[in-house]
Amino acid sequence: MKVCLVPTCNRLVKARGYCSAHYQRLRKYGTITQPARPSVWDRFLSKIEVSTAGCWEWKGGHAGKGYGVFRVGTLKDGSRRQVYAHRFAYEQLKGPILAALTIDHLCRNHKCVNPAHLEVVTNADNIRRGDRAAMGAPRRSQTTCKHGHPLCGDNLRFSRSGQRVCRSCHREYVRKYQERMHLQSYRRPGPPLAEAQADVRALAEAINIQGCNCGARAESPNTHPHVIGCPTEKALARPGVERLLAAKE
Repeated sequence: MKVCLVPTCNRLVKARGYCSAHYQRLRKYGTITQPARPSVWDRFLSKIEVSTAGCWEWKGGHAGKGYGVFRVGTLKDGSRRQVYAHRFAYEQLKGPILAALTIDHLCRNHKCVNPAHLEVVTNADNIRRGDRAAMGAPRRSQTTCKHGHPLCGDNLRFSRSGQRVCRSCHREYVRKYQERMHLQSYRRPGPPLAEAQADVRALAEAINIQGCNCGARAESPNTHPHVIGCPTEKALARPGVERLLAAKE
């Protein structure tokens, strides 16, 4: 059995006199010598492209909302993890970031990792400066709702989240919702009505044959005394019972 041509290797030959590991290295790098691995910072710089606006746009992987992500550490010692590229650049070139603070992009470009375009601020300041705050500014200056009702005085109230709510529009919404629910209750009987139907059938048969299960005897439903608390009386008070009894007769 032939052995690998590398003097310090005693594995079996796979191709061209080399073992599998040295042959794959020869195909990939053109030499059997292990090339030096680039440093973490060199890998980071290889994924940056400078734009005309001065932004260092990240060309590597991205997380939600366009923020770049970068892997650091090794698997051998268990320190490998994924970090945000803009936070990594800031920590490497400017300094650590406190746990209670976050990074604000002054250029409003989430792909940018240029530390000159980043500022450490609180989360409240970051939200106040953000795109959502700019989008909500015209809405905060409105004096009327979309239907023309004034957003002031007795017609204005605030929700739990602090948003302004038009009382007239809210009342109209509630009225339409109740009408819709009222129509659906007639179209499709719910469980209470189905339960009442079963009770009425059983109680009507009991009254016609023996009498009510409350102990009162009667020859017909019309002569039942309907004492207070009688199960028959409770069933007859449910919605739709009168219609069912009329259909039975």
